[in-house]
Amino acid sequence: MSAGLHTSRLAPWTGWWAGALAWALHHQAGSDLAFGRTDCHTGAPQIGLGLACALVALVGACVSWSSRNGPLRSSAFNTRMFVCLVGGMASAIFLMGILFQTFAGLIVPPCFAG
Repeated sequence: MSAGLHTSRLAPWTGWWAGALAWALHHQAGSDLAFGRTDCHTGAPQIGLGLACALVALVGACVSWSSRNGPLRSSAFNTRMFVCLVGGMASAIFLMGILFQTFAGLIVPPCFAG
């Protein structure tokens, strides 16, 4: 990654907001695609939406994870390291939610009435 990434104050938080934003977008747009259609015989583009949102969450996790740096044993480094690690893991959890919802959209038939 670039040198600016390692000194940015916002980079450690990228995993927190990118993963949550990607999951929220996937949830809302996926619901509109699955239930907002009137033609139940055509397949919904669930896989494209899932891949796009998964990519956003993955990039957020990578940026957050790779932006940990600083002098060891300083209080600012410990805080930055915590935010980086938890941000990367949070984005990975949101990525898992996106993938599970994508797979569920592929397995359950469109307009399934139960």
